[in-house]
Amino acid sequence: MNAKPQLRRSSDLPIEAERLLDALPTLPKVALEVIRLVDSPFASAADLRRAVGEDAILTARILQAVNASTHGLSRRIADIERAILILGLNTVRNLAIITSAERFFQPRREAGRFRSLANELWRHATTTASAAKLLAMELPEPHPYLTSEEFYVIGLIHDVGIMAELYSDRDRLIEALERVQPLDDIARSEGSAPRKDLRALELEVFGFDHAALGRRLCDRWQFPTFLLDGVGFHHSPMDAAEDAQPAAMLVSIADRVAASVPGGFADDLPSLEVDDEELELIGLDEEALDRVRYQLQADLAPAPRR
Repeated sequence: MNAKPQLRRSSDLPIEAERLLDALPTLPKVALEVIRLVDSPFASAADLRRAVGEDAILTARILQAVNASTHGLSRRIADIERAILILGLNTVRNLAIITSAERFFQPRREAGRFRSLANELWRHATTTASAAKLLAMELPEPHPYLTSEEFYVIGLIHDVGIMAELYSDRDRLIEALERVQPLDDIARSEGSAPRKDLRALELEVFGFDHAALGRRLCDRWQFPTFLLDGVGFHHSPMDAAEDAQPAAMLVSIADRVAASVPGGFADDLPSLEVDDEELELIGLDEEALDRVRYQLQADLAPAPRR
């Protein structure tokens, strides 16, 4: 198996970006401790049990995951340390990140325009996560160091930079969003200028875009390198280090697939098209992409009424 890529930490961003990040809610201390322990060669399952035990929601999610994966056993697993041993350290870390992402994207105290935008971004995050996992499961060979569940996590937080802008400077973010030209308008206008999407407007309004901001935020939170690369380069996969390009491209394609479903968030995309060269980079073809689109639509379809 190929080795994981070398650590690549961030990034030269304007001082204003650092100040914006300073104003954000901090990552829950339990998640930070879980990430630290998983990265430590000296941590044990007992250490993780003590950390996880401080967060009831994370504890419940770990137990739910382990019992879903061991449904053939006669007795349900209720011991969190045993659950950690069965799931493995990386899975527990991923669950801690997923739990933290849900809290970050869905704060309880906010309302109004903040709430509606956060809900829209969370729907897109979960849809992109599902699309990324489905694409990873279609790969002819497993990715050398990322599981389909880890692709799910990248997809879930790929737009964390937009949420950071929403928390810290919602007025300027809303100003930028209101100036985004809908994709339908571009399609109807022959010979029109390239679409001014959210990323271009972020550069005008903030001086940086959400991908760079999100990468820096993941760096601050000490997330694994694969998340920094997936978040930072999901709009520009070929700018990533060579060993990170296929994973970044897969998430980029998942982003566009998710944006194409009814109600999808496409404000930060110049186009929804996926070309053959992009598919070739990750080892897929148009038929595989169609299967993913079909499965995603089926998964998102409302359950029939009884």
